[in-house]
Amino acid sequence: MPVLVDQGDRLYGKLGVRLHPVIGVADGQLRLLAYEPFLKVNYCDRIRARIQLALGEISADDVRRVEAPEKATMPGDIDGAALKRRLHLGEMLLRAKQYEKAAAEAAAILAREPRYAPGHALLGDALAGQGRCAEAAKAFDEALAIQPGNAAALRGKDSCAAAR
Repeated sequence: MPVLVDQGDRLYGKLGVRLHPVIGVADGQLRLLAYEPFLKVNYCDRIRARIQLALGEISADDVRRVEAPEKATMPGDIDGAALKRRLHLGEMLLRAKQYEKAAAEAAAILAREPRYAPGHALLGDALAGQGRCAEAAKAFDEALAIQPGNAAALRGKDSCAAAR
């Protein structure tokens, strides 16, 4: 990767910009092509991409992908954390009596992890809130089949049985 050290502040003086603590990418005629402030995340990748763009090695779309990378997917508890976030959102929607939106969150959870008992219990609560206790009972039964003793499913099943 070619690197220009601005000896004697020649470029700095011509452009009248402060280059510290930022990186400036310039062409052979000392035209500023990119001006990158320091960032803790992806800093070297961003600078490398700007230089490669200046050299014609990559496209502007490639630079945009470097600047806004896709979220990392990691094994382990990251997936569980995403499910828990959706579950908590669904529970908040239930408390707000937005049962259709809560059911949609439950469906998203179950599409990703069909054997997630709390997702089935959330679906049951959302269906019960809509007055669809027969369907809710099936969701609660599914949650209990996966996780016997699931408190939300037991509570929901009891409330549906009392409503009948």
